[in-house]
Amino acid sequence: MLYIETVIEVLLSPDMYKKYFTGLPYKKSVVSNILKQICEKYANIYGNNELEVDKLSSAIEETVKSYTSDKKTAIAIAKKLILFLGKEYSFQIEISYPPIDTSNSFERLMYIAKEMQMSEKTIEDLSDELWISTRTLEGDMARLRGDSDPLQVCGKPFIVNEVARNRGGIKFASTVHPLFLTYNITQVIATLKGLKYMCEDPILATYSMVSAKSIWQQLSEYAKDRIIYVTEHLLPDDKEWYLSLNESTDNHFYTEYECSHTDGAGVLCDCIKNGKTCYIEYSTDNGESIFIEECSIVPGSFKGNSVEVLTSNEVKTIDLHNVVRSAYTKEQLI
Repeated sequence: MLYIETVIEVLLSPDMYKKYFTGLPYKKSVVSNILKQICEKYANIYGNNELEVDKLSSAIEETVKSYTSDKKTAIAIAKKLILFLGKEYSFQIEISYPPIDTSNSFERLMYIAKEMQMSEKTIEDLSDELWISTRTLEGDMARLRGDSDPLQVCGKPFIVNEVARNRGGIKFASTVHPLFLTYNITQVIATLKGLKYMCEDPILATYSMVSAKSIWQQLSEYAKDRIIYVTEHLLPDDKEWYLSLNESTDNHFYTEYECSHTDGAGVLCDCIKNGKTCYIEYSTDNGESIFIEECSIVPGSFKGNSVEVLTSNEVKTIDLHNVVRSAYTKEQLI
């Protein structure tokens, strides 16, 4: 039988310590402290010292969760313990470590923003995945909401200000997927040209413009100058459109609602995607203005330039270019 106290004692002996920890940038006192914390967690949780695979996995995870210094250090030392057990005692154990460096707050915030797309995820789920306490996660959520020290990206806050909680689950009002630039300049030009084209789309115009401004404001001054030069002299394009991207934005994340507006078909993308009802002011081919009240989009009817709406048990086909205004409520069109 193997006992955790004996294993830790042998690993900390001079010969074994030299064999497994030489080259690591940690003082022996740090290594000893973490190994002894694992030992204590094991004994406190399970009430005995006899080693079992599942129990050791849990003790290591709980030790890392409670370790307030660099968690990378705690994980690296735990990995050496597992290597030692495998080589010296043929005690094999596999652990699913956190998918990111949880000591890096930026990494954590990006991971949380992406994982919260799944509405069934809870704080406890993330605590288990990332090996951090629920208290740390609550602090991260506060930063994402902008309640405390909001994350800054290229001088702009990244704030997700619409968050609903239900039975431990957390749901964003609009799906958040932070995406920051790792492009070369030609990739940026290609992306901006595509977004410029999509700005002509009646329901995606605002989404496209917000995206283009977000990209532009992450660029260096050199990149901006280079793109203006290319669009003016080498790949001719509307230079003024690119210059308009300098207009300041308040945030690096905009919800579906914030990307919607009453001009034209501005709310219809949100309504198509999320099954919301809307009010539409519509110009017929002969110039007559009509109002369509509390209508819903017929699923699957979007054809690029047109969509079918259901109102008062009647289906109407709407040319999106003829929509004068659209809104979520009747009052917004008055």
